[in-house]
Amino acid sequence: MSMTDRVRQAMMQAMKDGQKERKNAISLLLAALKQKEIDKREALTEEEENQIVIDEVTYIIDKENGTAMLSFANNKNDPSCVTVTIPSKISYEGNDYSVSEIGSGAYAQALYLEEVTIPSTVKVIGTAAFMTTKKLKKVHFS
Repeated sequence: MSMTDRVRQAMMQAMKDGQKERKNAISLLLAALKQKEIDKREALTEEEENQIVIDEVTYIIDKENGTAMLSFANNKNDPSCVTVTIPSKISYEGNDYSVSEIGSGAYAQALYLEEVTIPSTVKVIGTAAFMTTKKLKKVHFS
């Protein structure tokens, strides 16, 4: 099953579960996949699809400003997601983008998250980015 198909399934599930923020984040991911396909003028390979999602985290790229927003952590309810270090930059299509923002609800309701390190490149933390993350005990700003 392709990444696009998996993302569509995740969107359907978010809609069924009434998860508005998750559905909105997934909509942005689907739009990014579609735009990349339009730009290429042919279907994306699986490798190309995976370039938009990095380490199970969805980023929204602002090519004009050279920045990226961490939009949604797809792995936030994975039991191994106890300690998270937000990267200061990500690479996409051969370019580096400074991670400047953590989006609204990005890690909201993360079940296992206890510790987060946020780099100095992050200037904005969206509303409810870590809302009801009950186990979160430590936040480090580097």
